[in-house]
Amino acid sequence: MRIKIKNNAKIDVNKNFEINFPAAADISIKINEYLEKTDQKEKTTAAGVYAVNLIGQIFEYIFSNYISDNNPDLFYKTKEYTESKIGKSKTKKVEDIFNKDFPPNGNTLEELIVLRLTNENPACSPYKVIFEETDLIKKTAYMEMLESSYTFLKNINGPGTGAINIIDFLKAPSKAHPDSLIDQLSYISENWKLLLGDKFQLLLRGIDFLKEESKPHFPPGPGPMEVYSYDYGEGSPEGFSKDSNWMPNVVMLAKSSLVWLDQLSKQYKTSITRLDQIPDEELDLISSRGFSALWLIGLWERSSASKQIKRTCGNPEAESSAYSLKRYEIADELGGWQSLNNLKHRCAERGIRLASDMVPNHTGIDSD
Repeated sequence: MRIKIKNNAKIDVNKNFEINFPAAADISIKINEYLEKTDQKEKTTAAGVYAVNLIGQIFEYIFSNYISDNNPDLFYKTKEYTESKIGKSKTKKVEDIFNKDFPPNGNTLEELIVLRLTNENPACSPYKVIFEETDLIKKTAYMEMLESSYTFLKNINGPGTGAINIIDFLKAPSKAHPDSLIDQLSYISENWKLLLGDKFQLLLRGIDFLKEESKPHFPPGPGPMEVYSYDYGEGSPEGFSKDSNWMPNVVMLAKSSLVWLDQLSKQYKTSITRLDQIPDEELDLISSRGFSALWLIGLWERSSASKQIKRTCGNPEAESSAYSLKRYEIADELGGWQSLNNLKHRCAERGIRLASDMVPNHTGIDSD
């Protein structure tokens, strides 16, 4: 399908092409130039032009491949019904003006319906200069014709098992996400995948184009940077130590928290599962060996999806990875923050400080 660009002088584009991203970029530039000249605040993007055209392609594809396969005379019957309601002469005038305003490319009634659905889609509003229906509405019985067509097609079930007619089926993406082209494409991807054939790859490409355009872009050179502040007030755990002589002389012991607690449980012959249950005797031993810092690995709440993935892959006893996290909170199974503060206080009495690592991109697929 070629994009339905109206034959008018508002923007000058080559109308005889298959839409692709460079062509979409060219159209977007020219629409924005027109919008700027007419003091309109809306702006378009290449990905947006591509997406609008893609949605139209998908609508026509579903009409041609699903409806026509099940009801080959559908558009003939629809036109016959419409002519019985508004007359043949009015119907022909609509078709004549449409074929004059837009490059003919296929079944006229099908393309008229797709044009109307596109104009009814709020997310397509910034792009209306290339497919507006002004002359059709003012000079013909276009709206009457579409109303009659809709009335007839509302008796035709759309794809799938749900009892929904073809018109409401095609309106579903814009009804679910009226202001977002990317959400409409995502809706189509999730709900219509089996109907799209080779259009599905184009759909994924359209989603990628929109995602890429939404990323922040900066002029050549470094983007704006803000010096991060760790000043969170009195008693903040992120505060830096004032006794600078401590850091160069630190002797640090690393412990994998869950492994260590399991070892302590066996050593002391009792259940030790929380940080506040670590025996004072163990802390005394660490201090006596000259350690001044204890690095606890795996403190944060872990992703449950990580455990499920590892077990599905063949290790029925696997636990979540310490670096696939649900959220940066001390894990409940370790006793939470209260348990950590208990350990911190007892370690401080022995000259031992606590350390942990935090890597913001160490997240699970179910991470907050």
